[in-house]
Parts: sequence; structure tokens; C-alpha cells
Amino acid sequence: MPIPYRRLAKLAGGQVGSGSGRTAHGGDGDGGAGAGAGAHGGNQWADDEAEEEGPRRDPAHRRRAEHSGRKDPTAGAGALVIELLREVQLRMLEFDAQGVANVLHSLSVLRRLDERARSSGSMVRRGSRTLRLRRLLPPLHEGSLAVAVADDLLYVSTQLLPEFTPQGLASLVYSVASLNLRPQRAWLLAFQRVSGPKLAAFSPQGLSNTVWALARLRLHPTPEWTAAFYAQTTQQLPGFSPQALSNTAWALASLELHPGPDLKAALLAATASPNKLRPFSAQGVCNLAWGLAHLQPQLPGWWVTGFMDTTYAQLPSYTREQLCTLFYAAALTGAFTPAEPTPAAPASWQPPPTGSAAAAADTSEASPAVDGGSSSGGSSSSGTSSNGTSSSSRSGTSTSSGGGSSGGANDGAWLRRLQLLLASSAGGASPQVLANVLYACGKLRLPPEACEPSLVPALLAASRHQLPAFTPQALANVVWGVARLGVAPDARWMACLVEEAFVKLALFNPQEMSNLVWALATLHYTPDRMWMARLDRESEHQMAGYGPQNLSNTAWAFAAFRYKPSAEWGAAFLRQLEVKLLSLSSVQVLDTLVALPELGLRPSPYLLAAMFKQLTVEVISASGRQLCGLLLAASRLGGAPGRDWVGLVAAELQPQLHGLGCDLLADAWGALGALRHEPGHEWMDAFRRALVVGVGVGVGAGPSTTAVK
Repeated sequence: MPIPYRRLAKLAGGQVGSGSGRTAHGGDGDGGAGAGAGAHGGNQWADDEAEEEGPRRDPAHRRRAEHSGRKDPTAGAGALVIELLREVQLRMLEFDAQGVANVLHSLSVLRRLDERARSSGSMVRRGSRTLRLRRLLPPLHEGSLAVAVADDLLYVSTQLLPEFTPQGLASLVYSVASLNLRPQRAWLLAFQRVSGPKLAAFSPQGLSNTVWALARLRLHPTPEWTAAFYAQTTQQLPGFSPQALSNTAWALASLELHPGPDLKAALLAATASPNKLRPFSAQGVCNLAWGLAHLQPQLPGWWVTGFMDTTYAQLPSYTREQLCTLFYAAALTGAFTPAEPTPAAPASWQPPPTGSAAAAADTSEASPAVDGGSSSGGSSSSGTSSNGTSSSSRSGTSTSSGGGSSGGANDGAWLRRLQLLLASSAGGASPQVLANVLYACGKLRLPPEACEPSLVPALLAASRHQLPAFTPQALANVVWGVARLGVAPDARWMACLVEEAFVKLALFNPQEMSNLVWALATLHYTPDRMWMARLDRESEHQMAGYGPQNLSNTAWAFAAFRYKPSAEWGAAFLRQLEVKLLSLSSVQVLDTLVALPELGLRPSPYLLAAMFKQLTVEVISASGRQLCGLLLAASRLGGAPGRDWVGLVAAELQPQLHGLGCDLLADAWGALGALRHEPGHEWMDAFRRALVVGVGVGVGAGPSTTAVK
């Protein structure tokens, strides 16, 4: 009687052989994200399908084949698989390491065939015949026979790990990831302990498959294993296939690893020229761009120029999910943005709201979701291009300005075409794609001449009726992106978003909750009291998870809403502020300090003194508006920052008085009086001149120094 795993391997089409003879296809690239998140890939098997998928036969041909008496050999395959799985379950302890690897790999191949059969009912060629794919595995849900066998084999593999060859180890972890098994931490540690010393014997494909599998399983390797992997990958990278390169870049970024400059330089060199990029599949291009954008946000201009020149003509054939991935990758790095036009655009684009909290929002975003399932079912955008630009019309791309330069290496045609394609396909996009593209728009904040005017309106129109299907992360990301752009959606869109957020507030994490309220305050949208009361309760319960920027942005937003939080919320907020004060930047401390009086919160003398002390040096870089708010907050909180501190703030404010509005001047004057600080004659002269400009009054009408007592 044949050994069970050999029969199972034969049923899988003879593709197993003696180990991992295949490359892991695709990735789950975004978190985004998440994410998060970037490459909305999921498991891509484009190369396998190109090799295995035969021409479709018409129904008449199939009827002739049935009448001819020729039997379809896959007709009873499902029953045979169940029989084999039961036999494997009975004799599992007799398997050696190679047998365990082969059975798990066979199950992963059969699962992939099942996915193809369910998704498209496609045909597969076996020898000279073309057969219709049928379901071969029983359902892979908890408690099913297939999952039970796979879990048992995973347990058996733990005992046999020292006996696995390098090829068997790569095959094992790849199969575990492909089957969506969830090994325990102990299994991962044992796998790394055994595979680490053998990494030198791994093939390029084995290295790529292994790190891809770890990323798919969301299992972070140990520093020792990671260092050994970096060394071997850097050495063998010239032998990596295009798919292995894209999978490796995606996996390293998904695991949030930080390879050294040698490996990053090798990845860039291996994908720099058009000849090296052309063999990549569309999904491979997206995973590569997303991964490299995470690994090295400051991509060199020469690499970006080659990437855009190679992919520009192929953009219309990409699916909307792949276009979304590329757009998000462009948002992560400034290298894809066009060179400054003439006249030059401002070097930095300030967010729409006034006040320093806007600047802090540059890093306040939650990464978009990066789960791989978002690409499945997405219709291709091939043939939908309406940009009216042929691939041959792209000209004028500037050359790189140096290997280390990361911006302005193109004329903007690539990014404009990408935006046009996204706008034309927005109508059928999924909620995740819509949220990620709007998030990327906010992240990029392109100058007006580089923006496609139809993109954001198309995204908002397409998302209005889909907002009920948005996850909490998607809701937070979409309104964050809109707020960063300074675009004011219509009242119906905002009302629908706020309603959906209210229903799902309990599911928001601290980052998402903070981004949500920051965006609403930035858009000058104040929710009603019932909405704010629920936000108060939910954020209080999660206050321990608020980071420094979450605390600062939430305080700033509540102050903008003129909302007085509950006593319980205030106590929880002040506790977290005291614990995390040293982690707050100067801008965050300033925003929080200015917001405290508006929130009706009274910090302890110790906390207030610590906040003033932390700002002693940093006030020299504050704006006039921030300094006025700081003086007003110091006077209203009743603290005693000290004469030297007040004098320093007043001195820094003096050259910025000119141009301040009357309200800010009045706040600064009243605060100095409350703090019992008497400005000098030069300060008073500057104040009078600012009043003359502000309200047009005579010099004699300005306040006198005797009023400041």
C-alpha cells in the first residue's frame, strides 16, 4: 500500500516532489497600512495560473467529451482527499520530517486549487487535457478534518524540526502560512533555533519563502535570526527572482524590520534598471514599491525615475487595488512627487487649521489596513483609462539629481496618470480602497498643480453610500485624509460619517479615536452633546493606550469643540499626561498646555511646573500665536512659571507682535497683566505699532506701562 503522503502529493498534481519547489506568490502588503494599511495583494498566484491555466472550452466541447466516455479524473478527488486525510491522521506518528513537509505542502497546493475553483470556476491543464477545477479539500474551518490534520502535523513537526533539511524547513513554514495555521510562540522559537544555523544552506527561493511566511503569520523573528537572515539575503540577492525580490521587500516591511544599508542598497540595485523591473508582475511591482517605501522612505531619485519610466505605460492594466497600493507607496515617500514648478511651490504645506496642533498631525495617522483580502474580487481597471494620455506622450522627465536625492526626480506625469486612473475607477472601489486612497491623498498633500481635480470628489461621491461598510480604521483614515487636504465635504457626507463613527465608537482604538476627533476639529465640525458624551466614555476607558501625540491632539480637539469633559475623563487624562510627559514633544506640550484651561482641567503644581520647565528652551521656536496662547494658559491655570520664564516668552513674542490680530494682542496683554509682568519700553513700542496696524488707532491710544501691575 502506498505511503499516504505520496498519494496526496500525486493528487496535488505532482507539484510537491521532495520539498519546496515553488515560490511563495504575492503577499498581504498594505497596513496598511494598515494598517494597517499598502499593497492590497492577498495571495497572488499569477505565475502559476499562467503556467497551468489552459484555454477555456465551450459547453459543446465538454458535452462531446462526456458523451465520448472519457472520465474526468478529478470527479472523485474530493472523496479521495478525505480518505487520505483520515489515513494520514491514523498513521501520523510514522511520518518522518520529509513526509510531514510533503503532506503540508500538498495541502497548501490543494487549498490554492480550491480557491481558484471557487473564485472563477477556471479550467486547469493536466497533460494534454483541460479539466474543470473542483473542490478538493473539505472546508478549512475550525474543527474540520483538514484543519485537524494540519494542526496535528504542525505539532508533529515540532518534534522533528532538527531532522528537517534547509529545503524542508522553507517548505514547512511556507505551507503553514499558506494554510493560515496559527502556530504557538514556542513553535516559532524552535523553528528559528533550528533554521538559524542552516540559513547559509537556504536557496534564494527558500530565503524569500521563509520571510514571506513569517510576515504572513505575523510572527516576528528574534534579533539573532534576523541578523543571520540579513547576511545571507544580502549575499544571495543577485540570485533572487523578481517575485522573490518583491516578496522579500514586502515581508521585511510588513514585519517592521530595519535592515542595514547593505541589504537596502542591494534591493535597490537589483531593481534599479528597466530590464530588471520588466519581468515583475503587476502585483510584484506593487509589493516592491510598498515594501521599499516602508524600508527606505527617502528613496533615491535615480531609482524612482527608473521605476516610473518602466511602469508608466502599464498603469492602465493594473487593478484598482494595485493602483491604490502604488498611490499609498507614493504617499509614504516624497520621491514620487513632481519637481517644484516655476514659480516654485512652497517647500512645506501647512494644514488648514490655525494653531500648532495641525503641524503635529503629520505623524498622527493610523496606518491603513494592510490585510491581503482586499484585492480579491476587485475588478480590473484595465481599459478604463480616460486620461487621454498615451504612453508615448510622456516626456520631459527630469534626470536624477543625485543618488541621495529623494524628491523632484520627475515631471509629475506618472502621479497624474495614477490619479486619473484611480478617479475613473472610484465608482466600483471597495471601502478599504476608498479609505486608503483618501488617506494617501492627505498624506501626500500635493501642491494644486500636481493634483488631479476629479480625484477627491470622485472618492467622496463613491464613499458616501459605502460609509456604513467602513471599518473604524477606515472611517478614521478617510476623515483624516480629507482634513489634511483641507477639503470640506458636504453636510450629508459629514453627517453620515459622524453617525457611523458614533455607532462604532466602542471599536475604535486610541490612535483611531484621536485621529477622528482631530480631523473633525480641523474641519470645524462640532458633534452634538450626545456624540461627545459617548466619545468621553469610550476614550476614558482606553486612556491608558493613548500615546503622547494622541493625548495632545485629543486635548486640542476637545478645546476646539469647546467641550468640557467629565471629571472621570479629566482625571484619567491628567494621570496619563503626568506619566508620559517626558515623551511629549515641545509642540505637543504647548498644545496640551494651551488646551487645559479650555477643558476646565487643573493639573497639579508638580505637573504644571514640569510642563513649564520642558518648554523653557523650546519657546524660542514657537510662533506668535502659540506664544500668546501659552501666556494666556499660564495666567488662567494659576501656576507660577516664574518671572524669568514669563520674561523669556515675552521677549520671544516681541518680534512677532507685528501681524498678530487684535484678539491675540488682547490675550497677550491681559495674560502679562495677570502674571504681573511689566514689559520694557521696546516691547511696549512694538506693541503699540502692532495695535496701529491691527485696529488703526493712534499711538497715544495704546495701553500704558502703568496698566501692567
